[in-house]
Amino acid sequence: MEEQQNETYLSVWLNGQLYCLAAQYVVQIMAVPEIVPVPEFPPYAYGVANIRNEIVPVLSTRKLLGMPHGEFDGRTCVIFASVQGRQVGFVVDSVYEVCTIDNSQMLPVPAVGGVQYRFVDGMCKQKDTILLRLAVDSMLSPDELAQLDLK
Repeated sequence: MEEQQNETYLSVWLNGQLYCLAAQYVVQIMAVPEIVPVPEFPPYAYGVANIRNEIVPVLSTRKLLGMPHGEFDGRTCVIFASVQGRQVGFVVDSVYEVCTIDNSQMLPVPAVGGVQYRFVDGMCKQKDTILLRLAVDSMLSPDELAQLDLK
């Protein structure tokens, strides 16, 4: 009998669609902190926030994924995640739940027209919807991470 390989995910809402990211990347979740705009930051970056005495870039996940801008409300929050060894904040519309998914249920994103998917690297049926898995480590290229480097 084959052993199931379960992984824990944090699911979030973005523009009416449910996404998830592996919990191993999540450092913390919080309400939108004070964000200081930084001149010449990329257009998908809101700016920086002081999180536990560390200056951390805070990004619009919607802009990064090519979605329309959304207004902040009482459910908007920031997922601080470890991306290629750096802490980065991703603004999401809301957090839905923490869930455990059998990896055999996670399917690859269908290849349409030979497109290489950078932001989403899997999907699965979860309850009555399709959950898209965010590819956290490839959401920002090394060059994009360097643009956010404050050192």
